[in-house]
Amino acid sequence: TNVYEEADYPLREHEDLSVNSFHYNHIWPMMSMLFDYMVSDVFVRSKGQIHFPGRFIEGYAYLQNRFYGHKAGNWYGLNNVYLWMPKGILECDNVELNCLTARSGDKLLIAFTNQSNEEVTATVGLNRTLIGKLDGKTKQAKVRRQNHGQESFLIEDGSFMVSVKAQGITAVEIEDVEIIPVFQSSILARTNATTWSPDYLEVPFGDARAMILPGVENDRAYLYLQSDDAEFSAVALHYEQAGAWKTMHDDAFPFEFTVPLSGTDATFRFYFEGRTVDGNVIQSKEEVLQREDR
Repeated sequence: TNVYEEADYPLREHEDLSVNSFHYNHIWPMMSMLFDYMVSDVFVRSKGQIHFPGRFIEGYAYLQNRFYGHKAGNWYGLNNVYLWMPKGILECDNVELNCLTARSGDKLLIAFTNQSNEEVTATVGLNRTLIGKLDGKTKQAKVRRQNHGQESFLIEDGSFMVSVKAQGITAVEIEDVEIIPVFQSSILARTNATTWSPDYLEVPFGDARAMILPGVENDRAYLYLQSDDAEFSAVALHYEQAGAWKTMHDDAFPFEFTVPLSGTDATFRFYFEGRTVDGNVIQSKEEVLQREDR
């Protein structure tokens, strides 16, 4: 059967499906693989003239690839270029074109790659909520086809036409626009933030896991038990913060806890306490996650 290939298949409720296998944890790594493909595709078609540094991601099973966006790249000789791909940044009326977007100062950069064996012409509309200074304005832009030269053209009210050769690439550079990232700048500013070591622990109590998750402004401690409600009826997390011990309770599976951390927290000490289904109360030993330089 090809029912799994139908566009509406993942939109159906569980009760509407019979024999199946759901892997919700695959969503993020598969998104990352798609992103890796788009960056790599542009790198190859531009003959390396559009390049963003990447880092290898150790995934699971066969889901391994590279991560991008943590450092500035290069766009046909223009340095200090950052990938910037918020949802809905543009609309393109031809599905054969993939679009990779980036920013540098007041410039918006777009690489269109054609996935078909025929030349494609499409209409592109920029999101005027994400990109300012477009409404009713005429913007100067430059287009580069198949990596050759640059031609000037005008963009009216955030809309323009683009053509891309079969299996080719067309790069567009739009000047004097307002780009205000929602959270990307805050994350990049944390490049030199103090790291944690250890930042991950496996705890025998309830087969628990404890880890530090980097945040936009501050880190968070995230802890969860792999044991379910067949073993525990309730679980509490006791942790030390700012010299005082605090407690969080979770009375339903999944047993998990998230604790925001401040920039001054040098350590995160904790232990679990759980009530088993037969009424016994048990505790784990004290564990600690700490910053690398403390």
